[in-house]
Amino acid sequence: KIKQAKKNGDILKVAVNLSGRSLESPAFIDELHRILQSCRDIRDQLMFEVTESAKITNLEQTNAVLQSLRRAGHHVCLDDFGAGAAAFQYLRALEVDYVKIDGVYVREALTTPNGKPFLRAMAGLCSEIGIQTVAEMVETEEEAKFLFEAKVQFGQGYLFGKPAQGITSIRGPAARKAV
Repeated sequence: KIKQAKKNGDILKVAVNLSGRSLESPAFIDELHRILQSCRDIRDQLMFEVTESAKITNLEQTNAVLQSLRRAGHHVCLDDFGAGAAAFQYLRALEVDYVKIDGVYVREALTTPNGKPFLRAMAGLCSEIGIQTVAEMVETEEEAKFLFEAKVQFGQGYLFGKPAQGITSIRGPAARKAV
């Protein structure tokens, strides 16, 4: 579908979730690289997201896999940052292009006393180490305004459109199209 859309002049961006179990499976990684060899013309349209659905036990090996994906031209994202027990450990050990801040932090930013400082700290840390941020579950203009002020670069959520439309810039109302 991505290749067909490209032929029609449409550029689709697709995020593929990878669990710790998949990232630590040599057979899976070999097959993934084999498949990606036939997808070189759409490599900039495929991003890989590391999920915390299964704990990663070998961070060094996993980082090597992620770097091979990056060298092949794919972006890599740490998904649902802050939701799992290993989030900061993963951030420290895995070199990624994006961090998706879990929607709970977005929701709590405007509703709890420590919400704003926590979200600002996450965005600031990522900025300092050269990682772009995506806020999940952005549903209101007020949330988008705060995220922009907190220097979160991108947003994802019903404010911008249905999930199929993807990640959207938080730069303001005029930039609300999917990227």
